[in-house]
Amino acid sequence: MRLLAMLFPGVLAMTAACAIAGEPPAAGGFVERELAAGGTVYRYQVYVPAPGTVEGRPPVILFLHGSGERGRDNRLQLEVGLGPVVRARGGGFPAIVVFPQAPGGSEWNQLADVVFAQLDAVVSEFGGDPGRIAAAAPAPSAPRPGLPNWPNFMPRESCAC
Repeated sequence: MRLLAMLFPGVLAMTAACAIAGEPPAAGGFVERELAAGGTVYRYQVYVPAPGTVEGRPPVILFLHGSGERGRDNRLQLEVGLGPVVRARGGGFPAIVVFPQAPGGSEWNQLADVVFAQLDAVVSEFGGDPGRIAAAAPAPSAPRPGLPNWPNFMPRESCAC
């Protein structure tokens, strides 16, 4: 995660602004978090596996939703893609999963600093394995403007993508 801080100077300052909104459920489940950056509050959900689900430090998955889940309700990003899969496994999904929500009208490539700060905060708070971080997103049916350029958005040396 130190590489992320070097790549994005604002990451450490934004990470310090993360709000803790409750303890993770004992049986595993979702918790809400938020991060303040540049005068804006960015809300996100984190799935935390039940204790004993993973031996050692759990891997971390960053799930970036599609355009239909943008907003500020901190719920829509859980309704598609990886969210229903994780929910169906109850507390037994074997990874920490970060579900940021992009505000309406924004694109992931505009939110890289925020997303990396959220990811860094989650790894720190929940003890995720910084050597096992992966990113996932819905596959577009055709190239669209505004989608992240993965090699630039998630540098190869920072994750197991």
